[in-house]
Amino acid sequence: MGRRGGQKAAQRWKTDPEGKYAQAQRSKLEKTHRKKRVKGQTTRARIQALIGDSYVQTGTVLTRKQIMEETGLSRATVTRHLAALREQGMVPAE
Repeated sequence: MGRRGGQKAAQRWKTDPEGKYAQAQRSKLEKTHRKKRVKGQTTRARIQALIGDSYVQTGTVLTRKQIMEETGLSRATVTRHLAALREQGMVPAE
């Protein structure tokens, strides 16, 4: 961050929000957000496939803990993706 704690960067945003500096920063952020969005979609697809395979084989939906162990994802990540899949109707009712 530097000695001034980002004050110069903040000042650049205020004085010229459409300047070269701001556009360059937005460009970096857009690229990062795109990567994260794709990664999240891939993770959600992995969870959905795992649940689907389990449901077809056993007739039951995996628990959060089982999904966490199988995928290596955190509890919060699994919970967030399960909620989204349930909202979309992509996970069988338990």
